[in-house]
Amino acid sequence: YATGSVSDTDSSTPAGGLIGSINNTSISNCYSNGLITASGTWTHGFIGYRNGGSTVTNCFWDKDTSGKTTDDGGTPKTTTEMKTQSTFTGASWDFVSTPIWKIDAAVNNGYPFLVTPPATIYVDASKANDTGDGLSWNTAKQTLQAAISQAVSGDQIWVKAGAYMPGNSRDNYFALKSGVSVYGGFAGTETSVSERVISANETILSGEIGTSAITDNCYIVVRSMSIYSALLDGFTIKGGYMDGSPSGVRQKNGGGIYHESSTVTYNNLKIIQNYAEWNGSGVFVSGSFAGLATFNNCVVADNTGAASLSVFVGASIWNNCTFTNNNSYQITVDAGGYSNTFNNSIVWGGTNNISITAGTTVGLNYCDYQSSGNSGTFTASNCITSDPKFVDATHGDYSLYGNSPCVDAGNDPYNSLLTDILGVGF
Repeated sequence: YATGSVSDTDSSTPAGGLIGSINNTSISNCYSNGLITASGTWTHGFIGYRNGGSTVTNCFWDKDTSGKTTDDGGTPKTTTEMKTQSTFTGASWDFVSTPIWKIDAAVNNGYPFLVTPPATIYVDASKANDTGDGLSWNTAKQTLQAAISQAVSGDQIWVKAGAYMPGNSRDNYFALKSGVSVYGGFAGTETSVSERVISANETILSGEIGTSAITDNCYIVVRSMSIYSALLDGFTIKGGYMDGSPSGVRQKNGGGIYHESSTVTYNNLKIIQNYAEWNGSGVFVSGSFAGLATFNNCVVADNTGAASLSVFVGASIWNNCTFTNNNSYQITVDAGGYSNTFNNSIVWGGTNNISITAGTTVGLNYCDYQSSGNSGTFTASNCITSDPKFVDATHGDYSLYGNSPCVDAGNDPYNSLLTDILGVGF
């Protein structure tokens, strides 16, 4: 499509909104809307001159803005018609299936615009640098930060097994983007997300920078701030140490994941060995507007300092998740009127387990939770309070023995995924 103005002082030269002249050429599904100030014999709204061997199919020009009502190919439309999708879908322009085109009053002055096809951006820590274009495993980016910077809404990022750090400063973190899906757990040969084996290809997002001491690590490993429709899937998140006041976040809250005022889905995550001084050593959820944090198939364990999950004036849903072996409360919720729900989940193995602030709505459905170490009021439906029988909690294996009371004790409609965190089907 062409939106620029066209002028020509030579009356013998063809001039048109899209093309001056064509010879033995086929044009389809194009438009123009620019002002045309030429006045020669072959001056028209869309094409100035077309010889007999050329064809023009399903093309349009704006007769109001161009100042031209005649053409040697193409169909004249008013500005209103040019900004109406049915004008184009009626001529078989693809606004739906692929799509190739979109129309939005806030974009391109309301005229149709071309859609950039979603890209898959590849990341491989073994690469020497970020000079590759990131569009294949062979040309992958070295750092996840570079891939996130390159990505736009609709893109996917595939990350090969390995350890990835946000940067060299304690203030650095991985910042998720609206509309971008980030997947870990790849061996580096896959051609579809379904081929990855997360349990065999651990992909770590780590706050471990500087010395081996945890106290100089990044404050936050992953941050979701005022974004929507993002996805993080298939990672181990560890090593965040939130004991300070980094810019743009609530101080001393959220070591592993800091989620604020966002709608993000988090799947197949191990959130372990993080620290926060005040709230949310593993995960901190908050929001100044109605966002939602949705967690599926996640383990939140072995975090220290504050409660492993803290919700403050925010909403979250947890499906098929395990909270265990965290040295403060497993879960604290002060949601300020927002709803927080735990389905098919386990809360076990802490001295203190669940703390609910008065006036907060929290529901546990088909969960196994420890009956001791709880404070506040929550609604438990179809729950049990029995030892879940972890295989080896001492060494961080929180999978279940076959005789666990939790096996097949959940409610299938809560499962949005086809497999658990180990890739085993339900």
